[in-house]
This record gives sequence, C-alpha cells and structure tokens, in this order.
Amino acid sequence: MRLFHTFLLSIFGTLLTASDYNLVVLGDTHFDAERYHASKPVRPFQIQERERNVSMWANGSSEAVLRAAAKKDTPDVPFVIQTGDLSQGDCDTPEDQAKMISDGFAKIKSFFNGKKLFSVIGNHDIRLAVPNVNPDLADKVFLPSLERELGKKTNKGNYFVRHGKDLYIFLGGYKMSDRDAFSFVSSAINQNKDARHIFYITHVPLLAWSYSHPTPGHDKLIPLLLSHNAIILSGHTHRNSIFTITKGGKKLTQLVVTSLGAEWKNDKPFEVSCDSLDKYMAGKKESYRKKEIVQKRVAELKKYKITASDVYSAKSGFAVLNVKENSVTAELYLDDSGKPAKVFLLKGENK
Repeated sequence: MRLFHTFLLSIFGTLLTASDYNLVVLGDTHFDAERYHASKPVRPFQIQERERNVSMWANGSSEAVLRAAAKKDTPDVPFVIQTGDLSQGDCDTPEDQAKMISDGFAKIKSFFNGKKLFSVIGNHDIRLAVPNVNPDLADKVFLPSLERELGKKTNKGNYFVRHGKDLYIFLGGYKMSDRDAFSFVSSAINQNKDARHIFYITHVPLLAWSYSHPTPGHDKLIPLLLSHNAIILSGHTHRNSIFTITKGGKKLTQLVVTSLGAEWKNDKPFEVSCDSLDKYMAGKKESYRKKEIVQKRVAELKKYKITASDVYSAKSGFAVLNVKENSVTAELYLDDSGKPAKVFLLKGENK
C-alpha cells in the first residue's frame, strides 16, 4: 500500500502544490446506449431505466451536464471525482459491460482535458441484465478501467489519493467485509496522520437516506470519520442532499450529488423536499420502517446531534469543492449559468 501511496504522490505532487484548489464532483451519470445491450429489458423498472438512460445520452442532456461542469475545469482543478454508477450496467455479458464502462470513462474524461477521473464502484456498474448486484463482476468490468486511470492496482477497487495536504479515500466496498472496510479506511488515515482535510468517497451514502446496499463497516466508520471532521461525498439516491452530524465538538458532513441528464434543467423548482430524518422515515412504507437494518441505522444516527438533513427536489447538476486551509465549501450547480444554486459549508467557518 505504501508503494501505491508513493506512486500517487509522484503523480499529483507535481500537478498542484498550492494550498487552495477546486475539485469538480459528479454524481450518478448512468452512461448507456442501445449498442451495449443484446436483449431488451423485461422488468418494468429496467424498461424505464433503459428508456431514461439511452434517451439522456442520445439527446445531449447528459453531455450538457458535462459541458457545464467542464466550464469549471480551471488550472487549479487537479482531478475530477465521480461518486459511482458511472454506467448503467444491465448488459448481457461481462464483456459488454466492460466496454460500456471503458467508453463511459473515456466520454467523461473527454470533457475535462483528459484529467484523471477517480470513481468508485456503484451497484449499477456491476449489475448484469439479470438485476442482481454481482461483486465478482468488479474484477472483470470496473477495475480494468479504474486501474488504467490510476496506473496501478487497487485493493478490490478501494484506494486512496493524497493531494497536497489532503487525503481522499475511495471505498466501493462491494467485496469487503465490515472488518476489512474499517481496516482499509483506518489504515489510510493512519498512513496520513498529517492530513489537513479527509474526504471519504463512496457510492451509497454513509449517513441515512438509503439502506438498499449498506456501506460495509458503517457502524464503525461513522465515529472514525467524525473524529477527524471528515467530509463524505456520495451518490446513489438521485437527489442532491446534505446531512451533518456532530458530537463532542466534531462534525461529519455528507454531500450527495446527482448528475443524471434526465433531470438537467427541468421545470421543477429547486427546493427542500424533506428536511428531517423523521419525515423521511414517515414517508416510507411500514414494511420498510420495520426492517431490522433500517431500524438499526436510524437508531445509530440518533446517537448524534443531526444539524442538517435536507434532501432537495429532483434536479441534476454537479458540485465544485473549494478546498482552503481552514474550510471546504461546495457550490452546487443546476444549470450552465455559472452561478451556483446553493453553497454548502462542509467544514470550517464562513469568512
């Protein structure tokens, strides 16, 4: 791991050494086209998703999101982050899926002057036409593209990047036990004890909102990341959201970003659709609320003081992180005007 760490330092150490910099963050993009599928979808939700994805990549709306984001690709942006479900998946063979992902990586990179694109494994990235998440597919279809990007092998798609003073930990987690996930993250932090800001990037949100694909090790990762005032970047839910917990003077903030072309510049108002965990749960079916994993996760979160829990209406875009010595903010863009719809303070104080 130290060799990998040193390798990444050699890549990025020469790119940008200034203390302040920006990062472009993309959420779910669900890259797709008919050419990657030998058969038609059968299940209703797959039919709807196929229609959505093929249409948004064919009609230019997904590329419009990327063009708008590319306007923020200034020299002080060292790399681009994408929070999983880069592709739709649902291919008939691993070979077709590998081609879809490879093409998706290349398509997104083409908007950012070939800059490094760092992503994590999403549930769709490893889902074949039979709608079951298959962790073994990661080795065949996702890791080749990711590792070509990194120029190095990863720990089953899990890796960390040190940029200047800051640490970025990427955890896909689909092939990891709770123990291994915690061990990987804690090891990355221990190897970078001098890190100024710690960012944890994972597809499925660590804090609330989704329990369909639980992040491994979440019960131990939450207090670990909280103790370091870390920032979580995530996707999966197709809704922009902010969630913050505090305890003992420490703060852990999670930003979820969605970049679906289908929701780009739509007519829906940009507003908070849910502003509390209790309201979110109240809107779910009783059978869902009674699930053991759901009750456990809710009880887990209520051990902390929840200071922000806003989920926004269905509008897509991208975020730009402003990373400074004593603060990190995120500008959320929902159109190509160049003006953020919302600015979130993820860490530090406004000045």
